[in-house]
Amino acid sequence: LAKTQQRLGELDKETIHLHREYRSVSCSWDCKGKLMRMVMKNTEHLERELIDGVRLIFPDTTVTAKYLLILPDKETSAFHLFAEANSQSDARNLAEEYFTKLLLWKEVE
Repeated sequence: LAKTQQRLGELDKETIHLHREYRSVSCSWDCKGKLMRMVMKNTEHLERELIDGVRLIFPDTTVTAKYLLILPDKETSAFHLFAEANSQSDARNLAEEYFTKLLLWKEVE
């Protein structure tokens, strides 16, 4: 900050602030593998990162994109959903959309 003569407030205005939402979906241990396969199958068209779980990257027309991390819990029979977006409503909608999808996929034989 001293070298660039910027004030902290100016830097804060330039920083992109993402809003976050969290959801959790419980399922049996046997169901976790099936759900991961359903996630992989149904997100083939999206940009993904596969580290520990599935991170979906949704391109957006604004400065930043929306992200969703679907993370299977290593200790319990559950999945954690972490959504990030430019607005709280976008993050909430993204988390709800995939929360609902996981519940539906859980019921598929």
